[in-house]
Amino acid sequence: MRSTDPGAPRLTPAWRYGLVGGLASIPLTAVHWLSETANELSLNMVFVGGLVAGYLAAVGAEQVRAAPVGVRTGLVGCLPGVWLALDTFLFGGSVGGPAWFQMLGTGMLVVSFIVFAVLVSIVIGVLGAKVGGWLAAKLGHRPTAVAGN
Repeated sequence: MRSTDPGAPRLTPAWRYGLVGGLASIPLTAVHWLSETANELSLNMVFVGGLVAGYLAAVGAEQVRAAPVGVRTGLVGCLPGVWLALDTFLFGGSVGGPAWFQMLGTGMLVVSFIVFAVLVSIVIGVLGAKVGGWLAAKLGHRPTAVAGN
Protein backbone atom coordinates (compact mmCIF):
# COMPACT_ATOMS: atom_id res chain seq x y z
CA MET A 1 0.00 0.00 0.00
CA ARG A 2 1.37 3.40 -0.94
CA SER A 3 1.85 6.15 1.57
CA THR A 4 -0.57 9.06 1.23
CA ASP A 5 1.80 11.43 3.03
CA PRO A 6 2.97 14.01 0.46
CA GLY A 7 6.21 14.48 2.40
CA ALA A 8 7.11 10.79 2.29
CA PRO A 9 10.26 10.07 0.28
CA ARG A 10 9.68 8.35 -3.06
CA LEU A 11 12.16 6.33 -5.02
CA THR A 12 12.66 7.09 -8.68
CA PRO A 13 12.14 4.19 -11.09
CA ALA A 14 15.92 4.04 -11.68
CA TRP A 15 16.49 3.56 -7.94
CA ARG A 16 13.73 0.96 -7.65
CA TYR A 17 15.18 -1.19 -10.42
CA GLY A 18 18.74 -0.49 -9.25
CA LEU A 19 17.89 -1.64 -5.73
CA VAL A 20 16.34 -4.83 -7.06
CA GLY A 21 19.45 -5.65 -9.09
CA GLY A 22 21.92 -4.54 -6.43
CA LEU A 23 20.21 -6.33 -3.57
CA ALA A 24 19.90 -9.46 -5.69
CA SER A 25 23.64 -9.38 -6.42
CA ILE A 26 24.78 -9.10 -2.79
CA PRO A 27 23.82 -12.62 -1.61
CA LEU A 28 25.01 -14.07 -4.92
CA THR A 29 28.38 -12.34 -4.47
CA ALA A 30 28.62 -13.53 -0.87
CA VAL A 31 27.82 -17.13 -1.79
CA HIS A 32 30.32 -17.04 -4.65
CA TRP A 33 32.98 -15.56 -2.36
CA LEU A 34 32.38 -18.17 0.33
CA SER A 35 32.42 -21.03 -2.16
CA GLU A 36 35.73 -19.89 -3.69
CA THR A 37 38.89 -18.91 -1.91
CA ALA A 38 38.44 -16.09 0.57
CA ASN A 39 41.32 -14.21 -1.06
CA GLU A 40 39.38 -13.09 -4.12
CA LEU A 41 36.15 -11.18 -4.46
CA SER A 42 34.45 -11.44 -7.84
CA LEU A 43 31.94 -8.83 -8.87
CA ASN A 44 30.51 -11.04 -11.61
CA MET A 45 27.24 -11.20 -9.75
CA VAL A 46 26.90 -7.41 -10.01
CA PHE A 47 26.75 -8.00 -13.78
CA VAL A 48 23.94 -10.51 -13.20
CA GLY A 49 22.13 -8.03 -10.95
CA GLY A 50 22.57 -5.31 -13.57
CA LEU A 51 21.29 -7.68 -16.23
CA VAL A 52 18.14 -8.36 -14.21
CA ALA A 53 17.66 -4.67 -13.35
CA GLY A 54 18.20 -3.56 -16.96
CA TYR A 55 15.77 -6.16 -18.23
CA LEU A 56 13.12 -5.18 -15.69
CA ALA A 57 13.63 -1.48 -16.43
CA ALA A 58 13.17 -2.12 -20.15
CA VAL A 59 9.93 -4.07 -19.74
CA GLY A 60 8.55 -1.98 -16.87
CA ALA A 61 5.78 0.59 -17.16
CA GLU A 62 8.19 3.53 -16.83
CA GLN A 63 10.70 4.21 -19.56
CA VAL A 64 14.01 4.11 -17.73
CA ARG A 65 17.40 4.22 -19.41
CA ALA A 66 19.78 1.38 -18.62
CA ALA A 67 22.79 3.50 -17.59
CA PRO A 68 21.24 5.13 -14.48
CA VAL A 69 19.81 1.76 -13.42
CA GLY A 70 23.24 0.16 -13.85
CA VAL A 71 24.96 2.89 -11.84
CA ARG A 72 22.57 2.36 -8.96
CA THR A 73 22.91 -1.41 -9.23
CA GLY A 74 26.69 -1.03 -9.05
CA LEU A 75 26.49 1.29 -6.06
CA VAL A 76 24.35 -1.15 -4.11
CA GLY A 77 26.17 -4.24 -5.40
CA CYS A 78 29.59 -2.94 -4.34
CA LEU A 79 28.78 -3.29 -0.64
CA PRO A 80 30.56 -6.68 -0.30
CA GLY A 81 33.69 -5.06 -1.74
CA VAL A 82 33.45 -2.20 0.73
CA TRP A 83 32.96 -4.74 3.53
CA LEU A 84 36.09 -6.54 2.39
CA ALA A 85 38.01 -3.27 2.65
CA LEU A 86 37.63 -3.50 6.40
CA ASP A 87 39.98 -6.49 6.34
CA THR A 88 42.75 -4.22 5.11
CA PHE A 89 42.91 -2.63 8.55
CA LEU A 90 44.46 -5.88 9.77
CA PHE A 91 47.05 -5.71 7.00
CA GLY A 92 47.88 -2.08 7.78
CA GLY A 93 49.04 -2.94 11.27
CA SER A 94 51.66 -5.32 9.92
CA VAL A 95 53.54 -2.58 8.04
CA GLY A 96 56.69 -1.43 9.80
CA GLY A 97 57.38 2.14 10.79
CA PRO A 98 56.04 4.72 13.20
CA ALA A 99 52.41 4.63 14.25
CA TRP A 100 51.49 7.74 12.21
CA PHE A 101 52.97 6.10 9.10
CA GLN A 102 50.99 2.91 9.68
CA MET A 103 47.77 4.86 10.17
CA LEU A 104 48.34 7.03 7.08
CA GLY A 105 49.30 4.06 4.92
CA THR A 106 46.35 2.00 6.09
CA GLY A 107 43.94 4.89 5.53
CA MET A 108 45.22 5.50 2.02
CA LEU A 109 45.02 1.79 1.22
CA VAL A 110 41.44 1.48 2.48
CA VAL A 111 40.23 4.61 0.68
CA SER A 112 41.94 3.54 -2.56
CA PHE A 113 40.45 0.05 -2.32
CA ILE A 114 36.95 1.38 -1.69
CA VAL A 115 37.12 3.90 -4.55
CA PHE A 116 38.42 1.23 -6.93
CA ALA A 117 35.77 -1.30 -5.85
CA VAL A 118 32.95 1.24 -6.26
CA LEU A 119 34.12 2.39 -9.70
CA VAL A 120 34.60 -1.15 -11.02
CA SER A 121 31.22 -2.19 -9.61
CA ILE A 122 29.50 0.77 -11.28
CA VAL A 123 31.06 -0.06 -14.66
CA ILE A 124 30.04 -3.71 -14.31
CA GLY A 125 26.51 -2.73 -13.25
CA VAL A 126 26.12 -0.40 -16.25
CA LEU A 127 27.35 -3.10 -18.64
CA GLY A 128 24.94 -5.62 -17.13
CA ALA A 129 22.01 -3.19 -17.32
CA LYS A 130 22.77 -2.35 -20.95
CA VAL A 131 22.88 -6.04 -21.85
CA GLY A 132 19.61 -6.58 -19.95
CA GLY A 133 17.93 -3.76 -21.85
CA TRP A 134 19.28 -5.10 -25.13
CA LEU A 135 18.04 -8.58 -24.25
CA ALA A 136 14.55 -7.26 -23.50
CA ALA A 137 14.49 -5.47 -26.86
CA LYS A 138 15.74 -8.56 -28.71
CA LEU A 139 13.09 -10.74 -27.09
CA GLY A 140 10.45 -8.25 -28.19
CA HIS A 141 9.14 -7.30 -24.77
CA ARG A 142 7.26 -4.04 -24.68
CA PRO A 143 6.67 -1.93 -21.59
CA THR A 144 3.58 -3.06 -19.72
CA ALA A 145 0.57 -0.76 -19.85
CA VAL A 146 -0.51 0.84 -16.61
CA ALA A 147 -4.21 0.36 -15.81
CA GLY A 148 -6.22 3.56 -16.02
CA ASN A 149 -4.09 5.32 -18.63
